[in-house]
Amino acid sequence: MTKNFIKKPLAALMFALTVSAPLFPSMAAAERIGDIAELKDVRNNQLQGFGLVVGLPNSGDRGNFASSNLMTLIQKYGIKVPESINLSSRNVAVVMINANLPPFAKKGQEIDVTVSTIGNAKSLRGGTLLTTPLMGLNGEIFAVGQGQVLTDGISSEGMDGSTLDVNLSSVARIPMGATVERELSYNSVFDDRTFTMNLASSDFATVSAVEKTINKTFGEGVAKAVDAGSLKVVAPRDSSSRIEFIAVLKSLEIEMPDQQAKVIINARTGTVVITQNVTLSPVAISEGNVVINISEDQQVSQPNSFSGGDTVTTTSSQISIERKQGELEVVNGAGTLQDLVSALNAMGTSSKDLANIIQLLKQSGSLKSKVIVI
Repeated sequence: MTKNFIKKPLAALMFALTVSAPLFPSMAAAERIGDIAELKDVRNNQLQGFGLVVGLPNSGDRGNFASSNLMTLIQKYGIKVPESINLSSRNVAVVMINANLPPFAKKGQEIDVTVSTIGNAKSLRGGTLLTTPLMGLNGEIFAVGQGQVLTDGISSEGMDGSTLDVNLSSVARIPMGATVERELSYNSVFDDRTFTMNLASSDFATVSAVEKTINKTFGEGVAKAVDAGSLKVVAPRDSSSRIEFIAVLKSLEIEMPDQQAKVIINARTGTVVITQNVTLSPVAISEGNVVINISEDQQVSQPNSFSGGDTVTTTSSQISIERKQGELEVVNGAGTLQDLVSALNAMGTSSKDLANIIQLLKQSGSLKSKVIVI
């Protein structure tokens, strides 16, 4: 393929991709570029607003906060409420509305909204959100929300003040509950012939693999890595061809390079997530009533006589664990962190002790991985 490949008609481009398909075999570790990278400035935008949910079965806000907002709303319609009338009602709740405006959303399209209480309302079950403008952080209105709210929980209160809660009923949602009133412009993304793609996770090896895949498909110089997290891509001049060019580009597959070894520990639940390439080297650790010994055993593979093979020496790690409480327990196994965690869990090791042991392995230098505790 040549440098001026992207100037060819798109039909020729698609034909070239078909011919080049064998160059990109389907791999188990393959990822589409569109799944790991996005166009710069093409993203969701957060919208929010404050409104009232009415029609609640005596589960709304208690106090003057909701009634004062209700008074303000009624006055907008030109209705004068005498001062002698008390609008205090537990059928109303003041809520905050949140929504995501997806890229390229058009006027008239509908988006989902989330409704959350901000007062002391017990439940939003059975309520209806009154028409509420949804604004961006710049204060401009981009959508209008309204409709009957749906909750996943139930909240009940008895005459004696006792309550019963099943799931969460102070947060609700309205599927397709907001209508887009204003569109966002993405002209800045497509005005220039060059656009930027940002990786979801910055990595020098990944950005290099993406650059090579794009250039191998469309020609040298089409993509150029800027840093570990972004690339500059040259697109066709014609706007229609550019859209299809981006669609084809995002469908290209790359074989993901080996990622940094990581161990993620949830200290509250004891959950341990282990990525690939995590290794252990020999070490002996005593933590509380648990003694861990990791050693290496060399094995020699001798070929049969006159077979012409070579003698091969391999090294395998072994793990032994002893618990010095009550009966002595010994666990032997292969030397991987997965086996170590499984053995410790089988012995009933607490989540706190498990997190401490993994961190001790890291501090001792035996664990070849980045450890993240959340």
